[in-house]
Amino acid sequence: MPQVCVEQGLPLNEQTLSMRLERVAAHVPAGARLADIGSDHGYLPVALMRRGVIAAAVAGEVALTPFRSAERTVRENDLHDHITVRQANGLAAIKPDDGITVITVCGMGGETIRDILASGKAHLSGTERLILQPNGGEQPLRQWLMDNGYRILFEEILRENRFDYEIIVAERATAVTYTDQELYFGPLQMQARSPAFLSKWQRKLRHKQNTLSQLARAQKALPEGTVQDVARQAQWISELLTSTAAPSPRPLPLLSSRQPCRSKACPRRRQQAQHRHVRDTAFASKLGSYRVWFEHCAGSGDTGSIERDSH
Repeated sequence: MPQVCVEQGLPLNEQTLSMRLERVAAHVPAGARLADIGSDHGYLPVALMRRGVIAAAVAGEVALTPFRSAERTVRENDLHDHITVRQANGLAAIKPDDGITVITVCGMGGETIRDILASGKAHLSGTERLILQPNGGEQPLRQWLMDNGYRILFEEILRENRFDYEIIVAERATAVTYTDQELYFGPLQMQARSPAFLSKWQRKLRHKQNTLSQLARAQKALPEGTVQDVARQAQWISELLTSTAAPSPRPLPLLSSRQPCRSKACPRRRQQAQHRHVRDTAFASKLGSYRVWFEHCAGSGDTGSIERDSH
């Protein structure tokens, strides 16, 4: 019976990982030779080996404490003949004779994952599947993948413990070019528009709107390009959401706040969706002039006018 460990409140055994790591594991092909970079306790390769999914694995860790934790997990599960634990920086954990076919890098910022891939390019044969789970910073990571000849094969968003996590699966292929919006949102996620994807960007839009309001009230010179970037991103999000939402064909009656909502077809839910659509459409229509106003104030340094107009 393997030891039961805990990751983010969820027990690990030979069958169970956290939801985030389960979704990563789902993209590891049968018979793969895995390199799990930043393996922490070694949960992912141990679980996959116990399930008979992978043929061999390398668990890489740069820090001493998680390196020893991964060694202990492998030893206690009697898998030291199949999983090699190495203390190394990034992809330096991979040796030529490992025959690695899949690389996972999970639970780090997107820019950190990008830097690991960039600095370790000499350890990439170009035939590996990359399964990446960034904690934010997806845009620069997708940019690196595109610039280095990787095509994104699969993307998904999941929400766990009040955080949004993205999973990106990529392989080397013929040259592919993604637009700025596709790099920002994810090319496949823009097409699929899952409920988790739309919920994430609704939250992001509210955050961008709050940021713009705070910048309007700022009592100091605005950093060059900051307002323009936030306004542009808010416009992209608003356009994405308004193009997704279909307006209701007729006004809905106001419902009592005590009336229960028991199905997806509930009128109150439709009413709330309609209100969100109207709100986002109004924001999109105002955003262009809002951005021009900010650009003028930022360029002239007249933050006083921003403060006056914000009241």
